[in-house]
Order: sequence, then C-alpha cells, then structure tokens
Amino acid sequence: MHMEQSNSDFIWNLMARKFSGEASEQELLELDKLLQENPDENYSLELLHDIWHSKPAFNSHYSENKYKELLIKLRESGGIDESFEAVNVDYHADETFVSAPKKRKTALLLLGALVVILSIGSFVLMNLKGPKEQTAVISKNQISTKNGSKTSLRLADGTLVTLNADSKLDYPENFSGNTREVTLQGEAFFEVAHNAQSPFIIHTKAMDIKVLGTVFNVKAYNGDRISEASLIKGSIEVIINNRKAGNIILKPNEKISVLNATDEGTNAANSEKLNSINNKQNTATPAGSTPSVIIDKLEPDSKENIIKEIAWTQNKLMFKNERLENIVVMLNRWYGENIVLENVQLKELKCTGTYYQENLAQVISSLQLANNFKIRTKNNSIIIY
Repeated sequence: MHMEQSNSDFIWNLMARKFSGEASEQELLELDKLLQENPDENYSLELLHDIWHSKPAFNSHYSENKYKELLIKLRESGGIDESFEAVNVDYHADETFVSAPKKRKTALLLLGALVVILSIGSFVLMNLKGPKEQTAVISKNQISTKNGSKTSLRLADGTLVTLNADSKLDYPENFSGNTREVTLQGEAFFEVAHNAQSPFIIHTKAMDIKVLGTVFNVKAYNGDRISEASLIKGSIEVIINNRKAGNIILKPNEKISVLNATDEGTNAANSEKLNSINNKQNTATPAGSTPSVIIDKLEPDSKENIIKEIAWTQNKLMFKNERLENIVVMLNRWYGENIVLENVQLKELKCTGTYYQENLAQVISSLQLANNFKIRTKNNSIIIY
C-alpha cells in the first residue's frame, strides 16, 4: 500500500517537473519506467499534455477526478490552503491516497500545472470572484453550461461559439453534406466561419437561423416567453416556425423577437410588446395563427458604449427598462442562485442597471434601493417581497 502511494505521488511530481521544463534526463527515464509499471497513471500524463497544448479532453468526469486528486496533493504539500475551493466532483479518496508533506518547490510546480488546467475554456472549473463558474459538461456532440457558468468552443469548421449560462448546444464532431447544422437551447454568441457552399443553420424552439458567415447572438431559452436573434455583422435569414409569410432577412444592428408558440395568447404583457410584421400589422397576432414577431434596431448604451444584447459576452450584466420578473430569471442564471419573486405585484416593476464583477448581494441591494422592495432568505433561497 505504501509503495503504491509513494509511486503515485512521485509520478505526479515528475510530471509537474516535466511540463515545467525542470526534469533532468534521469527523472524523465524514471517517469517512463513508473508509467510502464502504473499504466492507469498514463491518463494523467495525457490529460496534462493535451491541456498544455490546448487540446480538450473529452472524458470530463475522469479529468475532474484527476483535478481533485491534484488539488488534494497541493493542499498536503502546503502549496495552497483550505480556502482554495474545488468544484464538487464525485471523487472518493481512501487511506492509501494520503501522502506525506512535499517540498514547497514541488508544490509550486504542481500549482503551475493546475494553473494551466484552469486556463482552458473547456474546463470552467471555478471562479474566485463574481458569478460562480461551474464545469461545462462536454460529450462527443454536446456542450452544456449550468447556471452561473459560461464557456466557449470552436467547432470543426472554425466557427467560434460562446455559450451563456444554463445553455446547451448540440453539434456534430465534423460537418458533412451541404449544410452545417447545430441545435441551441439557451443563449449563445456565434462567430460563424464563412462558407458560401455550406450554410450554417441554428435550430431553436421558435425559429431557425441560416447564415453563410457572420457575427450574431441568439437567445432561445425553452422556459422564456420570447426568443431573440441579434445581428452584429453580416446578414442572417430567420425561418420562424409556423409562419407562412416567408423568411425574414436581418440587417446589421437589427434584432428579431419572436413570442414562443406555447405562450401565444397567454401573456398579454408580452403580446402587447410584440407587433406582427406579417402584412405590416401593428397589433399582436391572435393565438393559433402566425407567431408574433417584431424587429428592432440595436442601439449601444450611451454610457457603457455596448449593445445590451451582447453585454454578457464582456461579463457585464445589463438590463434596460426590464421587468423585475425577467431580471430575477437573469440573476438566477448569472449567479447560479435561487431567487424567488414572492410578491406578484412586483413582476411588472421596471428596472435598469449595468453591473460588472459585482456580487449578487451588491446587485440586489442596488435594485432594492432604487425600487423599494424587501428581501429575506429562506432555505438557501432569496425571497423578494
């Protein structure tokens, strides 16, 4: 037992020295020998190698366990203290894993390896300030984020996708055929690689978006009443579900909003906001017919000089004349907490604000001062009443 424990510790130390460039030739030979004798440790070496060269590892569950293992070793060696928190992964250490204190130099080398892990966007392991970052869950053709997290990935065609909190993108490992198709639930910012022979298509609940190569934002959460697409550069073609009047072409700095079909006729407050562009009517379309849509101009905020719809990509939480009911949903996604709007009369309360790196308590206090509502906590939830 003791020998296995020592070998495991020694292997991690040698790997840290190898990737920091401080391993001697003799130590490299010793590492090769130990990896042959302990083949299950080869994954640790492969993981650090791939991360060092910015190649995402797809076995995220096992990777997280190895990350936790490294963190425990750093704590034991004195490189970090207990205040340095890890994500909650399903790792169970036993008594054979406990090691003796290491030299502080080795701890710093291991910490360097840990910093490399934390620098890769595919492994959003933690956030030491602001909104809580949680691990992005990756499979062969799906990436998803939890509340309080964001992540980015580059698709096989070169398209860059930034995924907001509580979102999911289904995509193929390699595009084939005459189109490049993905499916989005939630919010994402796309920088689509141009390919005139292969249109890029995003499928959402309320609409499909077809592009050749451009920059735009899509917000299409299944639980939201409204889906949006905001065009920054280029052009996009919007195909709205159940709309017979033809597709809609957006120009730069335009946004299209679509009332989700399940909410047609059920929410007067939102229906009033959405004018039908079908036949240039000025009233919302009745339930059961063409979905209600509206096209607006995107205007940068005069103070922040940023478009509200994409402020999240710069880590800014921004809303303008927004209903408190919608802001609560935004805050839950942004911070990964549970906020409950108990007083229904406050739903229509309109709020405006821009926040950067403020914590949740600061944001709620700011809203409270401006709007005169009360808050309390109950069972790890924040109640607004």
